[in-house]
Order: sequence, then structure tokens, then C-alpha cells
Amino acid sequence: MNHEDTLTPEELDQIFQRLEQRISPVTQTVLIDIVRWNRDRNKLALDFNLEAKMLSEEAYEFFTADTFEEQIREYADFLFVFTGTVSKFCSVRYQKFDSMLQVFEAYRALNAWAHEVREEMFSLLLATLECSFPETEEGELKSLLLFIIGEVLKLITNANMKKGAQKDKSGKIMKGADYVDPEPEIRETIQSILATYKTNYERSPI
Repeated sequence: MNHEDTLTPEELDQIFQRLEQRISPVTQTVLIDIVRWNRDRNKLALDFNLEAKMLSEEAYEFFTADTFEEQIREYADFLFVFTGTVSKFCSVRYQKFDSMLQVFEAYRALNAWAHEVREEMFSLLLATLECSFPETEEGELKSLLLFIIGEVLKLITNANMKKGAQKDKSGKIMKGADYVDPEPEIRETIQSILATYKTNYERSPI
């Protein structure tokens, strides 16, 4: 795909607006960080084989995770990668219409798959919360889950910012010497949010 070295502020803003409408609970600030993370490391170059590889890896890790905290982390990792995928697709510049059709068809297939996987992952996470808080309305639990995911995504994004630009053979960015695994902070954050919610839940009249 053909890309310029940089995108104009107006082009970046258009990408942010489109992403914010499509990917919840990614906030504007996190969107900016993820898009710039991809721009600085690969100029938003789109490689469907690499995107499919990374997304399917995160999905596999979600469904093989042992705990709720691990599943949340993998879901947020999936969102981080997918946000990058969408931003790369939105920023492709075409020389020929045939090329645009080819990219669009490939993206439509990947996007449809990613949507289905996200729905299944989210449903499983929501079901876990419903077991813990059976008297709570589904809408409230969805809001709680989105809040938790949003907080974890911030931690993951901050940690990924410390990765360098070195890539492995497939083109995936490697962690590097400065990367610090956010797992302990993620686990503590989730447990703290749930503990606070549980306290309020137990105080509420049934």
C-alpha cells in the first residue's frame, strides 16, 4: 500500500472520528495514542496477513485464558490491535480503483470476523459478571464492563508506548528492553474496581 511519511492533522482527525464511532470503549485520547503508535512504527502500512495473525493470536489467548482478569487483558489487547487495523485501513491511499476494491474486500472479511469474535468475547465477559452480580440489570453490568475494559486498555496502551520499533520476522513490533508487562497493574485495577462495585452492590436493597 502507498503511504506518505506523515498524515495531516485533518486526516488524522477524520480517522479518529471514524474510529471513535466504531470501537467502544476506546476513548479519544487512547485513539490518538494507538494511531500515532502505529504511524510512528510502520507509517500505518496495512498488511492483512499480519493483521489477521495478530488478531487471531489475541483471540486464541482470550479463549485459553484461565481467569476473568486474563480474559479482560486479552480482550483489551484485541481492541488495541483492531484499532490499529482500522486506522491503517482508513489511511490507505490508492493509485487505482481496482486496488481500492481489493483492499476493501479483504478488509470487509477481516472486519466481519473481528466483529463476531469481539461479540463472543464480550458476551462471555458479561456472563461472568452476571454470575457475580445476579440481581444487577444487564445495562448496568455492560457499563461496568466497558469501564473496566477502558481502564485496562489505557494501561496496555501506556505499556506499549515503551516498545521500540524493532520487528520480528512477521513484521510484528517486539517488546524491547524498556517494555514493562502491565499484568500486575491490570490485575490490581480490575480487582479494585470489582471490589468497590461489590461493596456498593451488597449495600443496595434487593
